[in-house]
Amino acid sequence: MEPAETEIKEVFARFGRAYYFAEVLHRGLCNLYALSQAAPKGWATRPMMEEHFATAFGMTLGEVWQRVKDRFSRDEAEAVESAIKTRNCIAHQFWYERSHAAFTSEGCFQLVAELDMAAEVFERADAIVDRCCSVLLPGLGVSLEEPSVPT
Repeated sequence: MEPAETEIKEVFARFGRAYYFAEVLHRGLCNLYALSQAAPKGWATRPMMEEHFATAFGMTLGEVWQRVKDRFSRDEAEAVESAIKTRNCIAHQFWYERSHAAFTSEGCFQLVAELDMAAEVFERADAIVDRCCSVLLPGLGVSLEEPSVPT
């Protein structure tokens, strides 16, 4: 059965959502790289951090991963690497290999399910990266606690 326009729009919306979470993962790894450059010194100036972030944001996902992957346990690294493979598939092969599925309602539902699973993979990997970043923050004088508000 031919898909309704709303079903096709939903596929594109879910693709955008999945790709967004892939980019969040990329930025998280960039943050980890930048923080890890300053953390050994225990201090950082704004220009120094801006330089580290600029370097990180200029790297591809694969490049930044190569620079930070040793900071993860084996299981964590496998989860992040799986997410990177999924991201590369979504970015470079998804439409070429799966666009034919958008010509039926059933195919649209399958694509939505695949894209939702990909987004979940990216979110789980990003949570791993966030935990790794949070370990570095106290060494830079950044507290994860909410500041108390005087009453």
